[in-house]
Amino acid sequence: MHTSERARRAAALQKVGHFLTALVVILKGVVKLEHPEGYWPLIVFLFAGGAYIAVVTVLHDRLHHHMRRIEASVYAIESLVMVAMTWIFVSEGKNAIQYVTGLAALAFAVATMVRLIGKRESHRAGSEAASSSPVAPVAPVAPIVPAPLDPPVAAAVSRPAAATPADPAEGADEAGNGVEAPAVSRP
Repeated sequence: MHTSERARRAAALQKVGHFLTALVVILKGVVKLEHPEGYWPLIVFLFAGGAYIAVVTVLHDRLHHHMRRIEASVYAIESLVMVAMTWIFVSEGKNAIQYVTGLAALAFAVATMVRLIGKRESHRAGSEAASSSPVAPVAPVAPIVPAPLDPPVAAAVSRPAAATPADPAEGADEAGNGVEAPAVSRP
């Protein structure tokens, strides 16, 4: 599998992950709409966060100039939303799901920091990108072409082997007849 194909698959999986997160967040907002008393700020935050995550995921390819900050903001929103969902699950008295959402909130917070602090990606093309690279550019290599054969060698390679041996005693049968030498194939 080529690197570009792996990068494409990773980007597609990342988009699916963001869409699923947005869907879960919006669905949790819909569930909270059934009993909205005291949850209105949280409901608005869930819908706004889910919508922001979905919109940025859809526009991902068009926003590549500010990609580090935008991806970090998506991870930060996802982290805050997961913190809110953890708080909801704790207040509802759930048994185990709050640990999963709390761990997800922590993972999204780490992803935010890694994206903000991590190595910057270069989207520059051409000589600018080549000049910023610490590795020297490699000169193009000329193709290897075999040298032409000398005329005597070419003739020996192209004609079949002699029918009689060079030494008369060698390769003769009992009657003195010449024995055909085996053909030698040359590459």
